[in-house]
Amino acid sequence: MKKISIVLLLLVLLAIPTNGAFAQEVSHENDVTQEEINRRLEVVFDYLDEHAKNADFNGQSSLIYNIPVGEGVIVTAEIANQKDSDPRARTIGSSSYSITANTTYNYKLTLTSVISSGDITVYTVNYTTGNSTDFGNGVYKLTVNSVSLTGTPSGFYSVGDTYTTIGSNNNIIVTTGGYIKYTHPILSNKTILIVPVDMGSLAGGLLKVNYTYEVE
Repeated sequence: MKKISIVLLLLVLLAIPTNGAFAQEVSHENDVTQEEINRRLEVVFDYLDEHAKNADFNGQSSLIYNIPVGEGVIVTAEIANQKDSDPRARTIGSSSYSITANTTYNYKLTLTSVISSGDITVYTVNYTTGNSTDFGNGVYKLTVNSVSLTGTPSGFYSVGDTYTTIGSNNNIIVTTGGYIKYTHPILSNKTILIVPVDMGSLAGGLLKVNYTYEVE
């Protein structure tokens, strides 16, 4: 009986640091409020709107930005605009990048660690350019075929609801957006809002993407 009591006592003592660490980790995750997530996203989209428009991609398939959004907190944003059938195509934002008529592309924005839990959110717009004769000068109608949002949470969250929207479709400027919700039965739900992302066809066969962040 004495041996059993000693074993049980040891198990209890060994469990205390583990439970303490778990509670500390949960507390750390829960420290990030929805307001803070909104603020981080605003910083990210402001940064992209300023830096991603005229960046030189040097033939890379995507461009990655590590964006400081707070003390010791960095959100990684990767942008790419590739032909649906060519994963090596160059990305948007380059002054020398061009889109061609009657071609389907995938615009993709990947955001990592917005919630600071290793989350990866991928926003994809699949669209097709129109005929070269519609407007001339390399300006095409843009028809958005689909908008998707996927998430890869780690830690305590799972993917909940997703929602996407398309406005002014089949036009030279198309607005897209959406949100994804990360959920947990104990911790507060967190929502990543991506809206609006305006895609516009410019003369010379150029695609321009404007990033804006709005919270209702």
